[in-house]
Amino acid sequence: LMVRSPDGIPGVTAGYYDDNGVVSALALRGDTLWIGGDFRRAGDLDRVGNLVQYNLRTGEWQRVGEFGVDRKVAALILEGDSLYVLGRFRWADTLLVDGVAIYDLRHRRWWRLEDSRGRRPSCPLDRMNRCFWYKNRFWISWERLNSSIISPEGDTVESSVIVYDRVKGWQTIEEITKGKIKTRVELIGPTSRGILGKVPVMGTSIEGYGIVDQNSVVLLDEDTVSVIIPGRKLATSNSIQIVGIDSSR
Repeated sequence: LMVRSPDGIPGVTAGYYDDNGVVSALALRGDTLWIGGDFRRAGDLDRVGNLVQYNLRTGEWQRVGEFGVDRKVAALILEGDSLYVLGRFRWADTLLVDGVAIYDLRHRRWWRLEDSRGRRPSCPLDRMNRCFWYKNRFWISWERLNSSIISPEGDTVESSVIVYDRVKGWQTIEEITKGKIKTRVELIGPTSRGILGKVPVMGTSIEGYGIVDQNSVVLLDEDTVSVIIPGRKLATSNSIQIVGIDSSR
């Protein structure tokens, strides 16, 4: 990937990555572009640790933290003064984070995404399906794998979707929906009416609907779950893409 600076800046022509590297995540705010992936070099910087920021106006490369993260970055999300970094890594600088970390842009330091009870996620983010903020909650889902929420005592609970609530902390999709979804669901994305999800496997039970068809599309709104498209009405394929929803109807 080549990042080319605007013309007319003395001494600035282009920025570049390690030729053998992989870029898999981007986030942009103003003139600053954050780049994540699997690479060690960016511009004139070596050992950047798979994560770097680039100033589109001046052409300057900067490290994110001292060492970055120790393995591949899968996703970057900006929220306020925080950069949420997700990936296959375990460490951010010298902090153990297990795949989900927050970089404080104002104070230039890393944080674990722990809740008030000290619980934190442990995530197989090489199979991450979707992640996004919606109504003050941070949603993460996986394809064919579960993640874990780990307590300070070492107890774990697994779920196909985990959610960080600013007040209640980490919760599973079962807790968020108050038990209405008891097995797998994969997130599609947020809409003005709620969050769309897909049932990827047979045998999923949803309260009020019983066992629903594979590939059914569901709408999550707070603790309400509705099946809006039964799987039998869609093509019999596991590869389904929702390109939009008209929420005016």
